[in-house]
Amino acid sequence: MPPRAFAPARHARILGTLNGPGWAACSGIVMDATTVDDAKAGSGLDDQKAGARGLLDEWMSRDDLAKELAVSVDTLSRWETRGFGPPCVRVGRRVLYRRGAVKDWLRLQEERAAGRGRGK
Repeated sequence: MPPRAFAPARHARILGTLNGPGWAACSGIVMDATTVDDAKAGSGLDDQKAGARGLLDEWMSRDDLAKELAVSVDTLSRWETRGFGPPCVRVGRRVLYRRGAVKDWLRLQEERAAGRGRGK
């Protein structure tokens, strides 16, 4: 079956519904899935996607960390401003925390709390 072209402005609302199994939308052209698979085969897109997925596996967003620690996102922002809290990295507007660094920071907090308890 040849690719089907359509007027993007007229059918922009239905693009989301065409992204189901068997169809892919790209720049206003709808292609059947075999055409997309053939195009991907020579481009290495699947390999790039697989590599990108693993790139941020050890990192979490500020929202995710806030949920894990049961604190607000504003609290994490305040901690960053004051130099307290787990170390973070900014990538554009995103703030990311490495899971290992968060665990190390929590251990340090635990040790400090234990040290304060012994002096009493």
